[in-house]
Amino acid sequence: MSNFWKKLSEQKPHSYRIGNWDGRMSDEILFADSNGLFYVGKCYQGVMDGSEFCCFYDQNDFEVDNVTHWAEIPSLF
Repeated sequence: MSNFWKKLSEQKPHSYRIGNWDGRMSDEILFADSNGLFYVGKCYQGVMDGSEFCCFYDQNDFEVDNVTHWAEIPSLF
């Protein structure tokens, strides 16, 4: 993948938004799974019961497993 994409194993999305959910949420991002499928959604990160979590959900609120790469969505303005 090009420099546009970041390997999840090397860098996680910046999750900073707080709200009515566990941990922190990222802005909307692009991400890809190990099957080569691409998604638009959000990343949730935090600590629950002493264990760190990093979960990805698509725009329909379905959890996506085996995420390998992600990218920020470029701003048009």
